[in-house]
Amino acid sequence: MNQHVPGQKTLITIHGYAGDAHQIVGNLPSIEHHQCPIVIFGTEDAPIYGIGPHICLNGGKKAYIGQDSLDRQLIQMRMALKVARDGKFDFLLMHDSDSITLCPELPDILYRHPKEVFSNEVNDFRQAMPEFGPEFHKPLPPIAMQPPYFMSTDNLERLVAVGPTIQMCPVCPFIDWYMVQLVWAAGVNHSRFPNCVSHETTTPRGEDLVAQHVQQGATFIHYSKRPEVRARMQGIYDSLHRV
Repeated sequence: MNQHVPGQKTLITIHGYAGDAHQIVGNLPSIEHHQCPIVIFGTEDAPIYGIGPHICLNGGKKAYIGQDSLDRQLIQMRMALKVARDGKFDFLLMHDSDSITLCPELPDILYRHPKEVFSNEVNDFRQAMPEFGPEFHKPLPPIAMQPPYFMSTDNLERLVAVGPTIQMCPVCPFIDWYMVQLVWAAGVNHSRFPNCVSHETTTPRGEDLVAQHVQQGATFIHYSKRPEVRARMQGIYDSLHRV
């Protein structure tokens, strides 16, 4: 088991639905190498079953955006919290079906800052748009928190506790904005992962851009929707680190 701090354990969760179970399967080699217990989440209306030896749980409704997607996120976070508490896990690494972590050993810095919630991060482009402007969504930071997410079990409990108080933003009805709202409402610190990138890889240009970031040290990757993308990024990492 991957333990970076004596006596502390990490649970990995992967969140998706039946329609992207193939992505989960394709990305598993860059998640299983952490040698941590894995729980895979599907939805009640598009459940996931039978992926390797891993526990599969299902909750919430499938939805890309909107209230159903936010409700599902909270439901699955609450379920993950119960698994973590029951199993006495101290930390969680929460993946989406299209996020991966290239380093087999999770960085010690994550464990040295248990009060932080770490994530991939992108800037909110709307601040540059005249119809929104630089004051858009203040006092919240002008970012979106994208997967994966790493946090202590205590911090997950704090996010789950404030979840019912959050109102969906009609302009940003997305999970990556909802996570910003949760962190802010819970009064929890947020940090960007060291060495991360969040960018599309469905076009050759996008895939090459992510590959350049991996060459420069990126290890927390969003997104990887095809097994050949994962294999390419993992191969670059392995060649740099002689794995």
